[in-house]
Amino acid sequence: MSLAFDKSSVEKEYKEEIEDLNKIKDELAKKVGNLTIEKNFLKGKLVSLASAKERQVLVDSKHTLSLNKQCRLLHVNKSSLYYKPTKPFNNSRDIGIYEYLLKEFRNYAGQIVIDSINKVWSTDITYIKLEKGFVYLAAVIDWYSKKILSWQLSNTMDISLVTGVLKDALALYPKPEIFNTDQGSQ
Repeated sequence: MSLAFDKSSVEKEYKEEIEDLNKIKDELAKKVGNLTIEKNFLKGKLVSLASAKERQVLVDSKHTLSLNKQCRLLHVNKSSLYYKPTKPFNNSRDIGIYEYLLKEFRNYAGQIVIDSINKVWSTDITYIKLEKGFVYLAAVIDWYSKKILSWQLSNTMDISLVTGVLKDALALYPKPEIFNTDQGSQ
């Protein structure tokens, strides 16, 4: 009862225990700090070394960590766990729609990162207005170097324009891993 009313006697009575608890608290704080630094280091290395598909495979629905936490730690969109890629199909016009392959090149911030030449090429067509009509420009570009690999002008926008510009690029450079287009009519 006397301890309850006399603050100085409480401090004397528990001084050593309080000091011991403060030491333990400081040691635990250091350990938590070190573990946080190590976790952030390893997480950064994992994200930079593994593709989105490889990180997605690491998510374990039976693990004690929730799916939300696992996805956040691995920088994986939870919706990608449920995504089923569509298979190309042919309709009466022989147009196939394919999966967007460049999503595998996204870093943890969502930016597309291409790290070497001839990994990703892209093509597009644009029109140039002239006094009496249009001409059409098709070009193939390397995403890493931003180099125009081939181009052609034509007064018609038909399939021979885009296949010609692609054939020219393939004749001059090694085949890329991905050839990206907007899947337009040509």
